[in-house]
Amino acid sequence: MTRDDASPHLPTLFLCSRFVDDEPYALALGRLLSGRFRIRTIDESTWTHLEWESTHAELRRTIREDHQSGCCLLVVLIGGGTWRMRRVDWEISAGIRVRSDEPHLGLLGLLLPSHPDFGRPSYDLARIPPRLYENVVATYARLADWTDDPDMLVDLIGDAKTRAVNEIPVNTFPHLTDDLYGDRWRRLPPAG
Repeated sequence: MTRDDASPHLPTLFLCSRFVDDEPYALALGRLLSGRFRIRTIDESTWTHLEWESTHAELRRTIREDHQSGCCLLVVLIGGGTWRMRRVDWEISAGIRVRSDEPHLGLLGLLLPSHPDFGRPSYDLARIPPRLYENVVATYARLADWTDDPDMLVDLIGDAKTRAVNEIPVNTFPHLTDDLYGDRWRRLPPAG
């Protein structure tokens, strides 16, 4: 995978957390976009420290300021269980948070061949991360199937960045405090 310190003149993408099974796609993404983009991510040891030491407000601030600063786009590799991951939820939330001092990031979800809806004409949106779902519905985020074509990836990235300029992200889903379970998520009505 492209290191963040290599080619400092290239635009930087933030790659959201992923399952171990999806790591080959993360490595492939780095190779496919080499020379066009840098890729930044939060490694496991850093996440463990963040979750242990941070309040929710500190966690979102640290993700945004220490790990996503200077990035132009969030990329979510969506395998079969990605929708369950609280880390992905927090990374998306931090990146699309509207702030006056730094623009919110574009958002691109790529369905991997391991996802049940890969290659199908429609998607079960309850099997993608909830915060990504809200932004796909709002036309802020771009959702597409994984491709090994670097030019197509660049086109998808360009489309997602354009959407971020022309739309406002939706960041209303309650933050996940634990990983989700089951075969799909559902939004519960407000308590009371």
